[in-house]
Amino acid sequence: MQREMVGILMALLSREKVKAGDLAKEFEISVRSVYRYVDKLAQIGLPVYAETGRYGGISMLDSYKLHSNYLTKEEMDRLVVCLDGFSLQDRTTKSAKDKILTLSNSRADCMLKSNQLVVHTQMSTEQLEAISTMQTCIAQTTVVKLGYSDDKGVQTTRDVEPYALVLKDNLWYAYCFCRLRQDFRFFKISRIMSAVATKEIFPARDYKVDPNTLGSNVDKVQRTKVKLLVESSASTHVAEWLGVHNLQQTDEGLVASAEMPFDDYLVRKILSFGKDVTVLSPRALKEQVVKETKLLLSNYK
Repeated sequence: MQREMVGILMALLSREKVKAGDLAKEFEISVRSVYRYVDKLAQIGLPVYAETGRYGGISMLDSYKLHSNYLTKEEMDRLVVCLDGFSLQDRTTKSAKDKILTLSNSRADCMLKSNQLVVHTQMSTEQLEAISTMQTCIAQTTVVKLGYSDDKGVQTTRDVEPYALVLKDNLWYAYCFCRLRQDFRFFKISRIMSAVATKEIFPARDYKVDPNTLGSNVDKVQRTKVKLLVESSASTHVAEWLGVHNLQQTDEGLVASAEMPFDDYLVRKILSFGKDVTVLSPRALKEQVVKETKLLLSNYK
């Protein structure tokens, strides 16, 4: 009885209004028992009251509620980690975790909930697993043992403290504090050979993710202003790639203009459009596309 009554109290503290039937289902008791526990809470002086009707429910006076800013986001995250690692994983533990997550999701500083942002991209199973591991360890502030191959092919194993996942120029990166280098680093997901979650919780550091610094410790990619002549048959696909605002009808025809990283991805992306996209500038990009086209043709001679 004590467990159910405490559970109902926590539910009323963290929620605006709860229907008796929902509480009965959550704690696997009868609706009659719910009202009996609510009466007991009222008898000990707690401002609990019930409203009948379609929009009714059981609630508590607002001044007594546990608001989301009672704990910091870091404190909430740490409580969730502690509950995950608690040896007794029963219904009460799960209920406590769910309530903390509910409070965390209601915070004003949570600008975008996970179900409001969906990113779908073609990636290998290994890359998806690396992202999943990073995402879990970011939420739980736990160290990741990382096997990594840098741009020169040098392979290392290091412990990192993950803080964020970054998508830039169609590539995923993990932003971590690297204990090997004793500094923050961007790690390209495609270069991660292994990512193993540990149980070691790391203390949060002050950090700021600046994607503009990408290139200082990963690929140093030169950006260039690209001008493309686009046939109408490819206009929709180019607009999806560069954005409709970067396409304009000119005397030359439909032209796409954008500043892009000058790398292999750009060359291959242009080649994927075949004859429907022609490089107008810069000359170096045009020459690189021609070179790659000749190499491609040589494979079929």
